[in-house]
Amino acid sequence: GLLAHWKMNESGGSTAADSAGTNTATLINTPIFAAGNFGNALKLDGVDEYASVPHTAALSLNSTFTLASWMYCETLPGVNRWYVAIFKGTSAFNPYDFNYALAVTNGKVDFEFIDTLGLNQVFVGGSITTPRTWYHLAATYDHPKAR
Repeated sequence: GLLAHWKMNESGGSTAADSAGTNTATLINTPIFAAGNFGNALKLDGVDEYASVPHTAALSLNSTFTLASWMYCETLPGVNRWYVAIFKGTSAFNPYDFNYALAVTNGKVDFEFIDTLGLNQVFVGGSITTPRTWYHLAATYDHPKAR
């Protein structure tokens, strides 16, 4: 079933509610809410603003799951630069130690996760070619296939 759903459509404040559960996100470095694709959306500066959810085992996924997010890029990311939509770390101290990520990098949708064997699985999807356009990013992993 649905584990978490952050609409990010609040009109202000320092948190974003999880409409599917109890995983409230804390907004870090004061991002703002602005007009979005469906009501309001969280607007990030691309430098140090993000929404953070405390660790819970329920969000540590490695066998069958779907991640989805809407993303609007003022500019497209440069070479070897990530615009991250969803990132689940396993360590607060090492951003490269992660469980899964859904991002845009090098003009493509990038889906990465650590599988049940501890191996980094990388899947590259569709192109993100037009700035100032809403894109729906989604990735599904149904062991052993990614879509």
